[in-house]
Amino acid sequence: MTWSVTLRTSVTMALLALAGCSSDGNKSAATGGDNSLGGSAAGGPSGGGASAQGGAAGSSAGGQSANGGAAGNATAGSAGAGTTGGQTSGAFAYFVSQANGMTTADLAGGIITLNSTYGSSGNAFKYVAPNYYGTNSNGFISFPTTMDGDFSISAEVTVTTQNKANNACGIGLGLTTGFAPSDAYAYILMRNQNNSTNGYYVNGMGTISAGAPVVPYTIGTPMLLTFNRMGTQITLGAGPVGGTATTQMLATSALTNGTTAYGSGAVYPAISFNNVAATVSKLQIKDKTGATVYDSATGTLVKYIPAALTLSAPSAALKKGAMATVTATAVAIGGAVADITAVAADPSIVDVT
Repeated sequence: MTWSVTLRTSVTMALLALAGCSSDGNKSAATGGDNSLGGSAAGGPSGGGASAQGGAAGSSAGGQSANGGAAGNATAGSAGAGTTGGQTSGAFAYFVSQANGMTTADLAGGIITLNSTYGSSGNAFKYVAPNYYGTNSNGFISFPTTMDGDFSISAEVTVTTQNKANNACGIGLGLTTGFAPSDAYAYILMRNQNNSTNGYYVNGMGTISAGAPVVPYTIGTPMLLTFNRMGTQITLGAGPVGGTATTQMLATSALTNGTTAYGSGAVYPAISFNNVAATVSKLQIKDKTGATVYDSATGTLVKYIPAALTLSAPSAALKKGAMATVTATAVAIGGAVADITAVAADPSIVDVT
């Protein structure tokens, strides 16, 4: 038989074999998950919409023979992104760092302070065949779930130090399909070295397009960046705070990796940065209804840690009337301990408390 774990703090679960087992035959109880690994139970704050990086846990297959047989395998499935639209997602954003990234991000008094250094290369906003769009070293400030339909993201960004003078380094505001180097993106990018902005996005057969608006900026002086998706159009904007922005419109169909037109799909509104020190204030993200779902002035910043479920043993074999203990620990997205409940798939064979 099998029993499943539904994520909800770390608890100890005792298994008691009841009716249905022979007195001298061992039965195997394989532990497994169900689709509650995602959602609000283990996904951390959800507020409205599905939790970020939710996804399904694997199911269990518990085989048995006359002598007890081998326990089935239990697998916790990989996390998948949830989506939201027209709903708030709690007043928090994620700070995500890629594997090679030496990045930091802190929020205090409504201002996010960012820093990134990666001396080996750090040319993150570029294309490397066949599908690599960076150096696996970027940092991200991201909405915690994907958005479909219309949305907007804006912020006042001040570059304080260019840690590497390369025009494929800097800080960009816009969207990303994920946080790996193979994930496509589109940003209004404040590029290092040439001290100007560009519309920068994955286009065509994986190549990177650098277009308008071209707006110069000065280190130490804030610039207002805006990125809006409405219908089939994306508008990029850059300009001095309190001044007139320069804008450029793109068709969502222009944002493609050659296979998928990601510009019209479910994406993460985000800021991405590499080899730069900067401050970000008045970061606001609005959903398709125009509602503000994140504001750095009132929101929080959470370091992204994926949800996880660990078990002290994958299975427990026991005789009728015997007990066994398996310790399960659940971690919600962001690293907080999550609650757990356990239920028996067949209470006539085994009881779980």
